[in-house]
Amino acid sequence: MLLSCAWIGGASLARAQFGRLGGIVNRGKATVDKGLDKADQGKQIAETFTPLTTEQEVAMGKEVAAKMIAYFKPFKNDKAQAYVRKVGRAVALQCERKDVKYRFALLDTDDVNAFAAPGGFIFVTRGLLENIQSEAQLAAILGHEIGHVSGKHMVKQLETDKVVQAGLKQADSFTSGSPYLDQVGREILARLIDRGLDHTAEYDADQRGANYAYAAGYRPDGMVAFLTTMRAAVEKADAKTAWLARTHPPIQERIQRVQQLVSDRKWQVEGRPDNFARYQATMKAAAGQ
Repeated sequence: MLLSCAWIGGASLARAQFGRLGGIVNRGKATVDKGLDKADQGKQIAETFTPLTTEQEVAMGKEVAAKMIAYFKPFKNDKAQAYVRKVGRAVALQCERKDVKYRFALLDTDDVNAFAAPGGFIFVTRGLLENIQSEAQLAAILGHEIGHVSGKHMVKQLETDKVVQAGLKQADSFTSGSPYLDQVGREILARLIDRGLDHTAEYDADQRGANYAYAAGYRPDGMVAFLTTMRAAVEKADAKTAWLARTHPPIQERIQRVQQLVSDRKWQVEGRPDNFARYQATMKAAAGQ
C-alpha cells in the first residue's frame, strides 16, 4: 500500500498529515494485534483437533459407500464392474499410501461423475464411462480419485469439523449403525455430490492421478483428453456435467497444470498404450451390443 503526503501549505500541513498518519498507524497496530490474537486462538483450536485414525476413516468410508450405493444403485453388469476394478487396482498399486484397501464400483446413473469416499472407496458412474474414449482416460480418472484418498483431502476437512470432533470423543461413535456415523456419512455424501473439495485438493489429485496412471504404464495424456472432453460439455451447458463447474476448479487451468507436469517430467507418449480398442469392446459388451 502506497501512502503519499502532499507538501502544500508548509510545515503545518505536513504536521497535520503526519498526525493523521500516526493515528492510522496506531489503529493499524491495534488491528494487527487483534489479528495475531485471533491467529493464536486459531492455532490453539487447531492443536486441540483429534486426528482421525485409519480405522475411523475406513468406518466413515463404509458408511458413505453404503449411502452412495443406496442413492445411485450399482450398475448391473459384472464384466463392466470387473473391468473398472481391474484398471483401478493397477493404478492403485502405484500409490504411496498402503494403509487402506482401494475398492472400486460402477454406479448406474447418467450423471458424468466420480467420487472418492474416505478409506479408499472409489466410485465412477456409467455416464462417465459413456463419455470417455479410452482406458488411459479411465486410469487417469481413477488415479485422480485415488489421489484424493492418498492425499487425505476429505479427511483433512473432516478433522476440522466440530461435529466430527465431538463424535471422536465418544466411545461408541464408530459402532455399526450409530447415529453419529449416519450423520457424518450424510454430511460427507453431501460434500462429495454437491459441494466438492477446495481447488488446492483438486489440483493435487490431478497431479497424483497423472503420476499413478503413468507409473502404471498408461499414456500421460489421458487426464488432458478427459478434461478436454469435459470442457466441451460444460461449454454446452450439459446438465450431466453441471457438477464439474460447480465443484471443481476451472477446467482450462487444470488442463494447463497437467500439461505442465507432463512437460516437466518429460513423459513420453510413444510406446505407451491407451487401450482404446479394449475399452471400446468393454463398453459395447456392457451395452449389450
